[in-house]
Amino acid sequence: MIMDHAARFGMAAQVQKLAPIHDYAKSLLKGSRPAQDCSGKVISNTRFVLLEPSLVKPEVLETIQQALLDDSSLEALYLKRGATEPRQLHLKPLGLSYQDSNIYLSCVFKGLPKGNIAALPLHRFQSVKTTWEKLEAPENFDINSNEARSSLISQRSQHPALLKLRITHTLYERLRENALTPDQKLEAVADGWWLMTGHLHLSQGLDLWLLSQGEHLEVLEPIELREQIATSAKRMMALYEKINATQAVAYPHHSVSCHLTMETQQ
Repeated sequence: MIMDHAARFGMAAQVQKLAPIHDYAKSLLKGSRPAQDCSGKVISNTRFVLLEPSLVKPEVLETIQQALLDDSSLEALYLKRGATEPRQLHLKPLGLSYQDSNIYLSCVFKGLPKGNIAALPLHRFQSVKTTWEKLEAPENFDINSNEARSSLISQRSQHPALLKLRITHTLYERLRENALTPDQKLEAVADGWWLMTGHLHLSQGLDLWLLSQGEHLEVLEPIELREQIATSAKRMMALYEKINATQAVAYPHHSVSCHLTMETQQ
């Protein structure tokens, strides 16, 4: 189950290398319970839709991993999103983050403003090789620091912000069992709604979670976050209000036949 979970979240290359150990462990289990197959009894699953992992060149991943172990610097050809030609980067790898369906390299490179940490997805690297010219890593670098997380997961706040959410009873039941924050508090308010308070860093992940709850919550604080979510909700609603235009795109033949029917009736 652990191997399947890792493979689904961007670690397929590592799982493949561990195949001999995996096979050995399976043989031991079969030896102790020859008539029992436990492979389908414990699984890793999610209710969220996972995007397919991007393709990472095995030699790129191996070279970066070795550079991290050796504290080496790298020369790389990197194709930025939207670019037509790759650019050459002289970089210092600092750490790898396996997140969602991709692998990100936390690094610094020549030309990056001092104090900044970059997060580059590995599937955009066309080639990498070690170089004798050393780049210095930031002093006491920590991949879990606010500086690193701001680029890796788009964290926007240095400290956890106070969240105040007005939530429905349906969402209350979910959060009562699985808290959104370590210090979460739930308080009943009027008309069957609940007030949820707690502290959490502002990030892209929080934005996506709030939007995914739809009509089951209202952001009260922070005000900036409330305005941001409200703007996204209004833009989404505007898309669904364009019923005729959307139907014409989604069902062009149906739209044409309806138009002809109306002309005939006239």
